[in-house]
Parts: sequence; C-alpha cells; structure tokens
Amino acid sequence: MKLRVTLPAIRLGLFAAAVFSFLISWDEVVLSIFMASPTLQTLPVLIWSTLRQDLTPVIAAASTLLVAFTIVLMLPVSLLKKGTRS
Repeated sequence: MKLRVTLPAIRLGLFAAAVFSFLISWDEVVLSIFMASPTLQTLPVLIWSTLRQDLTPVIAAASTLLVAFTIVLMLPVSLLKKGTRS
C-alpha cells in the first residue's frame, strides 16, 4: 500500500537521480582508468587516452553524440514535467 502512494510521488526524483548518476559516471575518468583492464576500455578512458595522444575528429563526433543523446533523454522529462504542472 505504501508503494502505491510513495512511488508515484517520488518517481520524477528517482528518474532525475538516475540521469544525474549516469552523467556523473562520465566525469569519473580517474576511477574508470583505475578500474579498466587491458582487454576492456570504457568510453571515457578511450576519449582520455586519445586526447592525450592525438586529437582526432572521432572524439568530437563521440562528444556530439553524447550531448545529443543527453538532450534526447532530457526532452521527454521536460515535457512530462510540464504536463504534470497543468
């Protein structure tokens, strides 16, 4: 019974926390470098190592895609938030 009341009340906060956690995880390059193995490289580690060696357009394209992906994710949240205010 408590979940039927509490979960709908905090669902937008939970979603925002998940989005911000995802965004913060991209910022943790040092932790990603520490946790990476020789066979597995995460995207932040790959971007960091490529930026240190040479600057290629691939990094700019990946960054543009990440920003576009974030905007695409946040647009429905913004529209949902506007819909609940009315």
